[in-house]
Amino acid sequence: MVAEMTGSFSVVPGPIIAVGIAALLMHHTKVSIYRSQRLNREPAEAERLHAAATGYSAGASRLASA
Repeated sequence: MVAEMTGSFSVVPGPIIAVGIAALLMHHTKVSIYRSQRLNREPAEAERLHAAATGYSAGASRLASA
């Protein structure tokens, strides 16, 4: 599609390098673009078990407060 729009592939190397650098940075840091996403599975599993035991749903409370 890039070749069809620009007539050449000369614009492709720049974005490829930029996306590669961004992917490396995101892979090697513990930063997430998702606020509610847990960094690993253990806290998420513990939260699910706690919610099941208490009957509390974090998703429902967020929707109710909006």
